[in-house]
Amino acid sequence: SGWTQVAKIERADAPSFGQAISIDGETAVVGVGLAEINNAGENLGGAFVYSMLHRPCDASSPPAYGAVGDCTSVLASGSTCRPTCDQGYALSGPSVCMNGVLSPAICIPVCDASSPPANGGVGNCTDQLLSGTTCQPTCDAGYVAPEPSVCDDGVLSPAICIPVCDASSPPANGGVGNCTDQLLSGTTCQPTCDAGYVAPEPSV
Repeated sequence: SGWTQVAKIERADAPSFGQAISIDGETAVVGVGLAEINNAGENLGGAFVYSMLHRPCDASSPPAYGAVGDCTSVLASGSTCRPTCDQGYALSGPSVCMNGVLSPAICIPVCDASSPPANGGVGNCTDQLLSGTTCQPTCDAGYVAPEPSVCDDGVLSPAICIPVCDASSPPANGGVGNCTDQLLSGTTCQPTCDAGYVAPEPSV
């Protein structure tokens, strides 16, 4: 709940203080009657005072594959800090404290995807590609990258630029069929033929 008792008020001269609750901002006063406040059974009235305390967090433990950075053992509620990560790892975000509960940052493996593929450019790839994410290099004219570069637990599967053929011109006495101007090397497509004509082989 977040409410913490910070005081107990006993009043022997007011046994009928009552059982009322008063809340002002982050302070609550709960009135009790007679002997409820005293285990000895004395005829006392009084109240318990509670406060919505925002407890700090201990953020002094470094993440795996990293160091503590600017985090401390007393991180105020509602504030953040940033650990550091070893080479080959990147920080997931800041560590966050919320009323005594720490959401710690972690160090995620990264891949260096900043080298462009043969017959292409780097595109949106960087030397800090997070594990589990992808990026897309560019390819020169006449080449395409059918798959993006993928980082998996720090291991890069780089995209490659594959030659393509322009198969978008229809054959004589036929139509383009499923052929395009981006036919990947090693693949085929099938044009169509007019009545009375057949294509015995696909375009390769």
